[in-house]
Amino acid sequence: MIQIKAGKRKVVASLLTFCFFLQQSFCLQVLATNISGVNGNNGVFDITPTAKNPAGDIGFRKYQNFELSEGDIANLIFHLQGQDLSKFVNLVDNTINIQGIVNAVNKNGDFNNGHAVFISPNGMVVGASGVLNVGSLSVLTPDQDSYDKYKSDLSRPSLISDYESRLGQGNATVQIDGKVLARDLVNINASNVNISQNAAIMAGIKDATKLLSKAQAESLFNQLVKADNTVSGNSFANKSGTIKITSYGADGGINVAGNMKNFGAGNTELTNSGSKGINISGKVSNGNGNTTLSNSNGAVNVSGSLVNNKGTMSLLNTGSGIKVASTGNISNNGTLLVTNNGANGIQIDGSVSNKNGNATLTNESGALLVNGTVSNNGTKLTMTNTGSGLKISSTGKVENIGELAMSNSGADGIIIAGSVNNQGIANVTNTGTGELLVSGNYTNKGNSTFTNKGAKGLTIGGSVNNNGKLLFDNSAAALTVNGTVTNTGELTAANSGANGLLVNGSITNSTGTATLTNTGAKGITVADTAKVTNKDNAVNLNNTGKSGIIVKGSVKGKGINIDNSNSNVVIGHNSGKDYLTSTSDVNINIKDGSLLNYGTKSNLIKADKNLNIDVENGTIGLGVGNCEDGVCTGVDPNSRDFSKSVNVDVAGNINAQTKDTKNTNDNYLINMASRGSDMNIDRIHADGRVILLADYDENGKAGSLLNAASDASLANVEGTSISLIASDKIGDANKKLTFNQTDVNGGMDLLAINDINIKGLDDKYTQTNICTMISREGNIDAEFSGNTNIREITAADGIKVVTRGAELNIENLGKVPYTPEDYFGPNENIAPKTVDLTALDINKGTRQDPLLADSVVKVTNGRVQDGGKINVVADNVYIDGEYTSQGKDGFFTKPDDSTNPIEGKDVEITKRPVKPEDVTAIGRDEDERNYYEPVDTDTDTDTDTDTDTDTDTDTDT
Repeated sequence: MIQIKAGKRKVVASLLTFCFFLQQSFCLQVLATNISGVNGNNGVFDITPTAKNPAGDIGFRKYQNFELSEGDIANLIFHLQGQDLSKFVNLVDNTINIQGIVNAVNKNGDFNNGHAVFISPNGMVVGASGVLNVGSLSVLTPDQDSYDKYKSDLSRPSLISDYESRLGQGNATVQIDGKVLARDLVNINASNVNISQNAAIMAGIKDATKLLSKAQAESLFNQLVKADNTVSGNSFANKSGTIKITSYGADGGINVAGNMKNFGAGNTELTNSGSKGINISGKVSNGNGNTTLSNSNGAVNVSGSLVNNKGTMSLLNTGSGIKVASTGNISNNGTLLVTNNGANGIQIDGSVSNKNGNATLTNESGALLVNGTVSNNGTKLTMTNTGSGLKISSTGKVENIGELAMSNSGADGIIIAGSVNNQGIANVTNTGTGELLVSGNYTNKGNSTFTNKGAKGLTIGGSVNNNGKLLFDNSAAALTVNGTVTNTGELTAANSGANGLLVNGSITNSTGTATLTNTGAKGITVADTAKVTNKDNAVNLNNTGKSGIIVKGSVKGKGINIDNSNSNVVIGHNSGKDYLTSTSDVNINIKDGSLLNYGTKSNLIKADKNLNIDVENGTIGLGVGNCEDGVCTGVDPNSRDFSKSVNVDVAGNINAQTKDTKNTNDNYLINMASRGSDMNIDRIHADGRVILLADYDENGKAGSLLNAASDASLANVEGTSISLIASDKIGDANKKLTFNQTDVNGGMDLLAINDINIKGLDDKYTQTNICTMISREGNIDAEFSGNTNIREITAADGIKVVTRGAELNIENLGKVPYTPEDYFGPNENIAPKTVDLTALDINKGTRQDPLLADSVVKVTNGRVQDGGKINVVADNVYIDGEYTSQGKDGFFTKPDDSTNPIEGKDVEITKRPVKPEDVTAIGRDEDERNYYEPVDTDTDTDTDTDTDTDTDTDTDT
């Protein structure tokens, strides 16, 4: 062994200190072995303790120097004075420098599972060729004062074993460039701890090899590197193993660039309070226990690998944040806790993964930013931010199997610009002042809830794909869907924010209902490019906001239900059609608002089943006609406007009503139209006028207005004024369309290409005013409830008019001078072949004398086809310039200039009084009125049969 004289050791010590700051392992590895008080034999140095504690289990030795050169071996012998030791404490005044191999051995020289403790105020270096092969290893770097005092107190036996609590914290460094192989514990305490790139700390090794050469050490080391310590049953796994690294210097920290493995069933703990933080660029792997990184100063940076198996991994930072670099990987099997209370948040550019347990990321300062991947396959993944915000960037991924909880109360909200993939219950909650924004992709197989209370609202700009219940709950600003939302299950979008619920993108749902609800100040808008679709269940739109519900795009479902109050529902846009499309019913309920057309001529509502509209204190469509507020709407070419009507295509029945619940007496009209399809009317009742149109479609297909009443006691159509136009027919011969004209100052007009079959239903409505009635190619069969005034009426075939009232007054029969051109074109050549007019006077509301009926039919002007027939049944008849009495005033005819001659050649006019069969023919009781017969004035009472010639001169009258 090379000896260094005492006079030169000061120079050597200075050189050591200088080299330590430059490149410790490079400078020191060239020095010869110098272990104070120990002489070697052929490079092998057997070291025994010089003292032991009273209990006899801890040995001690003091050194000025402990320097072991490359190729040399130092054997720490855990035996003294006939007693085996469990610990060997080595107190070294100068920097410990190990470039060779240090073994723990027993008295026989075999490997011993003893605990080697090195204590030096000047730190420790394990060079690139250095190997510590022990049972356990502890390294302490106390301050000089506590070190000196402890050495001096060793003479007090009661204090010998209490070295850890007696030693303070110094400012020295432990530099590991070589290998540390421990069967149980590795515990390093220093101001600064560096584990270089090619270095290794292995703990919990199941191996009893005494190393005799560098080659043997490299062979064992290579086996340990290749062995996966996270696999159960690996050959090197010991029953116990612990790694504890602690740094505390003001300019210190922990730097792991090499390989740190724990094979045993124990924990790995890295604790730092130094300004350099904890940096892991190498690999830290714990086989069967817990891994804890606790940092209170500087930052935690992981650019390498941090792996834990079958336990809890905790990253606890109160320093300057946690960062996982793009090359970094944190992987755990068990429970994962990543917590930052430091200034710079959590930034994950690499990957953080966990399985078989809960993973929790908590950030209380700065942002929680994911640019890489966070994954969990366990019970629950929780990401909580109370700092500036929680953001999954465009490159970020969150993948979880189990429950997912993402929450933010920080100022910058939650932004998902990358992807979130989950299988289980998921809750994304923002209560901070920022927005909740999904501009990337969110996918979940389970129930998902997005909750926002942030001032900037909730926005889906990317895609949300969910299989389960999906809830969007926004209570500030607006809930906006600019991207795509796809769900299988029940979908609910609820907004109570001031700026409403806006769909610019698409919402597609199946299996469950899809409900959009707004209770905020504004309303619900489905923009012109937007789509809301429910494939096999209903779409519900609910609103109480002042801006109402605006559907410019497409809403499709197996049922559509709209519930709106305090505002209007507006449907349609400049392009498109069938804005509401349902394979089942469409139900629209509006309180204190109207159902309006945006201004398009296209079809608004398409329903394969029924359409039900209930409006309180509002209208269905807008008024039209030449005299919008006049008695009648009209049936002329300008009497309809598809841009003002609610245009429908309904395969089932139609129920629509407007109600004046506030008694304002406003005209709460109904204006509805169809093209190429029938309007099967159950009930259309308005506290205002009713305007209906069944027009041709673009292919020439006609439509009718038909009776589809579910309750025959209620009229199909009811309004103050009624206007009906059909490109086919109005009513059927065997099922007339029923109506009630509810205002005596109102009126009706009817136009059909084919037959008109109508019936005034309720006798309480005692007056009907017909402005125009035209059947261009068919018949008219009309029954009225009360006194009836007809301004003009004509049909191409027959006209039959019955009134249950006392009067039937027709200004123009068989001609329409007020409407020479109707909605379908000119009509001046239309005249009937046959006409039947009947006034029954069976309505008690119109009867002048309760006992004596006194009905009147008056035709002021008339025209029929040549050879046509007119039959009039009434108690009093005014027609063709004559008045005929057939009632209570007797039977007679006399000229009357209040009527004009009937136009047409060879016209046959017959008149007769009302008979019981006339009353029963319309389903009423013949006893509802009396009847009149002509009086026989023949005074001959002779009942015999004369065979002679009668020669008297009287004249039988």
